[in-house]
Amino acid sequence: MDRTLVYQSAVPQDVDILNTNLNSYVGIAKLGAGLLGTNTQINGLACTETGTPSMSVLIGAGEIYQLADIDTTAYGSLPSDATQILKQGINLDSITTTAMTAPGTPGQSVNYLIQFTLSEVDGGAVILPYYNSANPAQTFDGPNNSSQPNYTIRQDQVAYNIKAGTPAATGSQVTPTPDAGYVGGWVVTIANGDTAITNSMISQYPSAPFIKIPPVLLQSNSAIYAVDTSGAANTITAALTPVLAAYTAGMTLYIKIANTNTGATTVNVNSLGSKDVKLVDGTALSGGEIIAGQIAQLDYNGTYFQLVNPANVTFGGITSVNVQLLTASSGTYTPTTGMAYIRVRMVGAGGGSGSITNAGAYAVSQGGSSGNYLEFWMSAAQVGASKSYGCGAGGTAGTAGGDGGSGGDTTFGDWTAKGGRGGAHQNGVAGATKSSYPTANTANTVGTGTVVINQLGSYASVGFCTTTPFGAISIGGNSYLSIYNQDGVGLTGNYYIAATDAAGIDATAPGNGASGAIALNSAANHDGGVGGDGYIIVEEYIAA
Repeated sequence: MDRTLVYQSAVPQDVDILNTNLNSYVGIAKLGAGLLGTNTQINGLACTETGTPSMSVLIGAGEIYQLADIDTTAYGSLPSDATQILKQGINLDSITTTAMTAPGTPGQSVNYLIQFTLSEVDGGAVILPYYNSANPAQTFDGPNNSSQPNYTIRQDQVAYNIKAGTPAATGSQVTPTPDAGYVGGWVVTIANGDTAITNSMISQYPSAPFIKIPPVLLQSNSAIYAVDTSGAANTITAALTPVLAAYTAGMTLYIKIANTNTGATTVNVNSLGSKDVKLVDGTALSGGEIIAGQIAQLDYNGTYFQLVNPANVTFGGITSVNVQLLTASSGTYTPTTGMAYIRVRMVGAGGGSGSITNAGAYAVSQGGSSGNYLEFWMSAAQVGASKSYGCGAGGTAGTAGGDGGSGGDTTFGDWTAKGGRGGAHQNGVAGATKSSYPTANTANTVGTGTVVINQLGSYASVGFCTTTPFGAISIGGNSYLSIYNQDGVGLTGNYYIAATDAAGIDATAPGNGASGAIALNSAANHDGGVGGDGYIIVEEYIAA
């Protein structure tokens, strides 16, 4: 950082003072950029109700950090300078905003965006005494004795702006995006009939760039570390500093546990509400996974907190279990460092269901069979550096009198779980015979390792046609993985009871077959459904 030199007996210049200010100004800006980066950030500027009922809000003291030219106009005797630095706008006092209005239409709401930007203005205008060379004992009032005031301070502050969204039916209103040069800070939601803004109507703008972790907290780690203050097992209670505003997917917390758990466990941070604590594969805790005195690492996945370092996973020299879910049509599995062996569960893709044509009676097309299932163990030596894999695509839906497509095979190295057979189409002409029974899936390929389960996919319901009314039911084949249900998926989309004509329903669970189409004494034609894609679960057992 530069410093101005001034010598004894030298005639002082105005630029001596200006450069002293400027050098300090730039130095602080560079320090701020080194700590915070150069993206715009804001700190403080809390938004609250005014206390006295009104349609305004109170913006608290705070700062904004934003890139800007050093000086867009001359700074005293110094010229303007377009070099950009991270400037700091500071508001030491609260601001009461202008009033906002409620929509005039019943049932509507509107979102107002409160946005911030850096404001640089010259102020403090006064008439300054100037040197009078003709009579040094008597000063001029202003330049050339003109009584013209001069600004005495260049102020960097936080400016706000309220941007109104478009009123819409409550729940469908949209928050406007920040204007160029501004960043969003707060959203105020006002409904028709509101006459005063309360704190419950104020929320943080989703991408508001508030400084999350002030540097002063880095060494104490209090931004992500806290002590469990709960007095009971299976309930973790903690408070972070600064206060956590919301649970966010991807966040990591470290909590010193007060009580060893004895069963399913929850955590509540800063009174945001209880969230389940589970193992990384989604399994609920059963007891002994966290112990008193342990610092538990908890990662939030958007639904629950994953316990990364369970205390009781130490069997056979294994210290932890890591789960990888593989869903890509092709890829490469690379073991985690320390992997001793893996358990693989995989399913081929489910078959699509057939279509219905010439529907003149009560008819159901054949559903798709589910994909085959394989479960096996492999050692680190058998896995090697990596293994290629591929998850089969669900069988296509039968259309225009066509059969459903068979599901694709799922592979992991030299193991193959075959896809499910597609369902046959059904001619719906009265008196038509039922379709043939589904064909069994092709056998799996057993590779290098130890097989645990080698299971063919299950059949779907048979297609048929009748002139007698019936409660139409169509079932796509359930995959063993869905029934096993250790991956958390359900059976939705392959069991169907219809009261009206409908196309087949796509399977939503991995490896399931699609349900068939249904026609209830109508002349309509209907397409089938799409089978569920293949799926691979790799459980890695990590050695100490």
